[in-house]
Amino acid sequence: SKSTNAVDEEGNISQDKAREMLSVWKEAHPVIEEARVVDGETTWDYFIDTGEKTNTEKGNKKAENKDDGEGDLSNVNDEFDTKSGEHHKLYIKKTENGEYNIIIESTPTIFEDFIKANFNKIDSPNEETIKAKEEALKLAQSIDVTLDALTNKSLQATPEVQSKLDNELDKLSQYTIEFIDTTSINKDIPDHNIIWGGKIGSFGTSMSIKYLSSKTEGDQSSNMPFDDNKVLMDRKTSGGIKYYSNGHLLNGKLHGPDDWKNLAPINAGLNAIHKTYIELPLQNAVPKEGETKNKAFKYVVLVEYGRGINSSLIEAVKSSSNTYVNQHEEKIIEIIEAERFVPTAFVVEARELENIGGEWKEKSSGEFNIPRKRLEHNIGSTPEDYKVTSDKAPKTVNYSDATKDKLEAVGFGESSAIGIMAVKADPIANAKVTNAATLHEEMIKKITGSGRRASKETIKNKINF
Repeated sequence: SKSTNAVDEEGNISQDKAREMLSVWKEAHPVIEEARVVDGETTWDYFIDTGEKTNTEKGNKKAENKDDGEGDLSNVNDEFDTKSGEHHKLYIKKTENGEYNIIIESTPTIFEDFIKANFNKIDSPNEETIKAKEEALKLAQSIDVTLDALTNKSLQATPEVQSKLDNELDKLSQYTIEFIDTTSINKDIPDHNIIWGGKIGSFGTSMSIKYLSSKTEGDQSSNMPFDDNKVLMDRKTSGGIKYYSNGHLLNGKLHGPDDWKNLAPINAGLNAIHKTYIELPLQNAVPKEGETKNKAFKYVVLVEYGRGINSSLIEAVKSSSNTYVNQHEEKIIEIIEAERFVPTAFVVEARELENIGGEWKEKSSGEFNIPRKRLEHNIGSTPEDYKVTSDKAPKTVNYSDATKDKLEAVGFGESSAIGIMAVKADPIANAKVTNAATLHEEMIKKITGSGRRASKETIKNKINF
């Protein structure tokens, strides 16, 4: 129970005790983002915000605060995050000798000391930084006047005074954000350092960049012609465009060069996963080159090879009854042989670095860390997956002149194509076919075993009657 040892003998609780108890309870439950005592008229209630939901719990009946009538400032605070991801809290703290201080907390520090210490780290502060510092100190000094009056008891901490201080802390947090973000240039971040692995089949095998702290306007795509294994560029998608592209290990916008040590043949699927899982988050986490640096990362890409020559697929090509595969058998086999140099996966990971005592170390956790993940590179496994011409696949076929190859060309699986052709070959069944529904009914009768059956909707969209 939250109220253990906080209530009096009659089961009542004072506002001070309720706040004290809730502060301890919040600290013990990290899932809580915000917790505060609210006035329930006859009770002191508890507002709880976990980020996913909010709730106000009914508390104990009110007891009188046994203070000297000065009021309480424990609810006067403001929490904020800077653009660089740092979390801070501003609040009023009463010292043992009765004085009040504005405290900024990650590590609790008197606000003016924090501002002056950070400002003194800058060799040549610009006008924006100087203005941010002056505005922050000016408002802090204005708050100090109120705090001095509270200390010498010429002013009471009435609700109106508390509200005024709360509003001023809100403004002070905004000045502080500007100041911290304009002074967060970490001149200790070294220039980025990239280590490259060797090559397999003229393609890159690994990349590790340390102190990645900015992005560029570099190209995200490469049109470099293959030096070796050029036949890979002959493989096409069903839409007639190149199946493989020059995939960057290190994206051009993250200082990756257009060089074969940084490139590997990948399809659109792997390219999209690589981009969304790690490249875009890193681009969003670092500023443009020449702007204020506020983070540094170690980013690693390992390229897994070892696909080997798929001899069973080559045999399937040679024995295929598909007309297209038969027409392009030699080229398809050449491509399959060259695909031993196509990656099986990218293994990627990024860790934010922090300077601890002059030594850069990886953060064990944090919102900008991207966990190690193996990104699979699936390239197809049947002869029909291979296209080597730029002609686009047809979308529909006429039932009257449909063949197995034409049905497969518009997307029917082999079992459905065989089933449809069996219907056409059966005069009685064929005579019943007038539309998608009747063809579907007759096709089902012709398919045996566990082969896939095309749906009525698929037949309707792909066959013209």
